[in-house]
Amino acid sequence: MLRSCVKSAFLSPMLSPVSGGGGGFTPADITTLGWWDASDTSPTNIIQSGGLVSQITDIGTSGVEHLVQANSSNRMSTGLQTINSLNALSSLTDDKFMFNGTFPIPASRNVSASMVAQIDGQTTDTNASLVSMDASADWQLNSDNGSVFDGELTSSNIGDGSIVLTGGPYTGSLVIWTLEFDLDNLTKSIYANGTLVGTGTYTGGMDLSQSLRIFTNRAASQFTFGLFGEMVIFEDLSQRGNVETYLTNKWMP
Repeated sequence: MLRSCVKSAFLSPMLSPVSGGGGGFTPADITTLGWWDASDTSPTNIIQSGGLVSQITDIGTSGVEHLVQANSSNRMSTGLQTINSLNALSSLTDDKFMFNGTFPIPASRNVSASMVAQIDGQTTDTNASLVSMDASADWQLNSDNGSVFDGELTSSNIGDGSIVLTGGPYTGSLVIWTLEFDLDNLTKSIYANGTLVGTGTYTGGMDLSQSLRIFTNRAASQFTFGLFGEMVIFEDLSQRGNVETYLTNKWMP
C-alpha cells in the first residue's frame, strides 16, 4: 500500500509545499554538492570487480565527491537487484557501506539530502543507520529499534539531539528520504515519500567537512542492508520538491 500511494502523494500540492518537480527536471539543472545514481551502470560511473563496487562516481556539479569502499569485504554489489527495473546497489548482509571521508558542507550550512533506498534488515542495535555524516557537529539517520527501522535523526552539536520519526517501521518499504537542514530558519526536517515525519531545531550548523556514509552509522559500526538507488545532496532548499518528484517519477513502481 505504501508504494502504490507514493506517486500520487508527490503529485498532490498539499504534500509538496516546496516548488514541485516534473517536466524535464533533473538534478543537473541545479548546483549539487553530490549526486550518485546506481541506475547508470557504465564502467566510469560504477567501478566494480566481480560485481563488488569500489566506487560510485559523483555525477553532480563538482564531479569529484565519489562514494568509495576500498575493503572488498565491505563492498556493496551491482547487477544483482533492481528497483522499478533500474539497477540498484545492494547488500544482503549487515556489513556493506560506502563513504566519502571529506564531504564538503557549504558555508551557509543549509543542506538537503534526498535518497532512494529500501532497508531490508539491520544489525540488532538502535544505532543501525541508513545515512550519516560524521564530524563534531554531525548527524545520522538511525533505526531507534533493535529489530526494525522505526527511524530517528540523532544529532550532535546542531540543535535537538534526537528526533524520533512517525510513520514507521520502514523496513521492507521503498522510501524516498529527504533530510533538510535549514540554518536560515533554525530547523531540521525529515520527509519520507513527501510526508513530514520529523522536525526539530537546527542551530550552529554542521561542520564544513564531514565523513559521509551510506548504510552505516557515524562510527561505521552498526549497519542497515538492502537497496540503494540514487542520492542527491544540494544547498538550495527551494529545490526539494523538484528533486523528490524527479526521484519519484524515476524509481517508484
